[in-house]
Amino acid sequence: MPSSPNGTALSSIPLQFLVRGVQVSCGIPTITGEPTNGDTIYVQYNITYSTVITAQSGCSSTKIVRFLTIILPSGLASISTLFQSSSVLYSTILKWTPTIDQINTKQLFCTFAIDSNNSLSAEYCLNFVVIAQIAATASNNDSINWSLILGLSLGIGLPLCILMNILSYFNFPRWFNKKFSSKAKTLSRLQEDQTSSGQKRIDNGTKLYRELYIQPDDRMSQSLSRTMSTSSISW
Repeated sequence: MPSSPNGTALSSIPLQFLVRGVQVSCGIPTITGEPTNGDTIYVQYNITYSTVITAQSGCSSTKIVRFLTIILPSGLASISTLFQSSSVLYSTILKWTPTIDQINTKQLFCTFAIDSNNSLSAEYCLNFVVIAQIAATASNNDSINWSLILGLSLGIGLPLCILMNILSYFNFPRWFNKKFSSKAKTLSRLQEDQTSSGQKRIDNGTKLYRELYIQPDDRMSQSLSRTMSTSSISW
């Protein structure tokens, strides 16, 4: 085994390789599902992170026999035993609990899936970032942006209230006068009706009294004539 142009050998022991050819009728296994290969995941310290890693065999005649994990996050990390999810799907569970001294550090997880033909999948890796606390985020329409609501209320409601106060300041006296004058007219009409009705009752009473107790002038003249006639006859 020469190492230089002059042919000097570095070792007297020959280097040998053993190559075995295998005829494979199925494709290589693949790791599928979420999270996908290369994802970056933020994990809070002292909170256990857990995810299911699933591999699919190349065909129904082969099966996944194990996951070959080459890199685990430091600390309390573990891989569960292999279990079969379907006829061609096999899964394992990754669990890891980062510690407080790992805050702001990056951790790596890498594994391979191996099938019964000793075929390896492509390398599958996840990137972890340890943080102190996960900030609350809004999902869909579940959370309410109170700052936005307050801003809209102050921006729209306050000017609207001021405008309504201004309009009521100019229109209320006019409305009040209209209502008051209408009520005053109604009250005056009622008083006039009552006065007219009372006057009619007085006039009717006076007429009745005259008919009963006061004789008209013609009747009085006739009575006086009769009296005088009677007096003359007697003389």
